[in-house]
Amino acid sequence: ERVIFTSPRTKERQRTEISPQIVATLMQELPNTKNQQFAPFVLLLSGARLSELPSVKIFTNSDGSCVIKIDTAKLGCARKGAAKTRRIEFAAGSTEAKQLAAIAAKCGQKPFAAMNCATFRSNFRAAKKRLEKEYPKMKQLDIHSFRHAFATQQREKIANKYKEKHGADWRSNEKLSAAARDELAKLLGHNDRK
Repeated sequence: ERVIFTSPRTKERQRTEISPQIVATLMQELPNTKNQQFAPFVLLLSGARLSELPSVKIFTNSDGSCVIKIDTAKLGCARKGAAKTRRIEFAAGSTEAKQLAAIAAKCGQKPFAAMNCATFRSNFRAAKKRLEKEYPKMKQLDIHSFRHAFATQQREKIANKYKEKHGADWRSNEKLSAAARDELAKLLGHNDRK
């Protein structure tokens, strides 16, 4: 499945795809040290900030489902009483759950605990530069783009859920709109949910 994100670096709102092929190619291009090669995939599935990646924990349940837990890196969350850990769940039998289970089996529950974020950023930029000729849109991609792609994907899932439950005009109801925004903000670890 292709995931669309809006590039945060351009003045015009450009939509760019993060395809499975690009993620797989990036994973192959990154060094195989401290599990860095799995970071783009996990960033895309979790919406984690780069600074949160070392805190990511992958849990595989007995039914085959998986959960990613992320400790928030935003200090304001602790001050404002927001949750310090967020969960992203993946259904049993889903492709994502199977791939996450494989990562957890190979690398442990905390696959990025020993990873240095600055080193990963440097390796990501080098890998991206090597791939730009083959994938010109790679130029627009940065680490935070995975978070934007996650947010776009989750917003669409939430909108579809609300549409199915409350009808096509659910957005005209302020309470439902606020609840949907709050649900997305919670998944992203935002503490300023309004």
